[in-house]
Amino acid sequence: MGKVNAFLESNRACKAASDCVEVHTSCGTNGTCGAYIARDREEALAPVSKELEDARCFAKGLVPCPSCPALPPAACVKGRCEALRK
Repeated sequence: MGKVNAFLESNRACKAASDCVEVHTSCGTNGTCGAYIARDREEALAPVSKELEDARCFAKGLVPCPSCPALPPAACVKGRCEALRK
């Protein structure tokens, strides 16, 4: 989980909302119900997330996935991808 959480936290740089994308990761991580990262880092997340899925979540069924609410659109706030706040 640490690798996925660290990836999510360190890949949020943006200049505009269009630079950001909502992603969902494996159960038991900060991105289980969605997180926002830089759009150009989305593909790099897949192998990190897959490693966790193979080792922990789905292969062994250790962490149940919750029901997740819909997330607000992505926004670029002070140079970081985050949820759009009204």
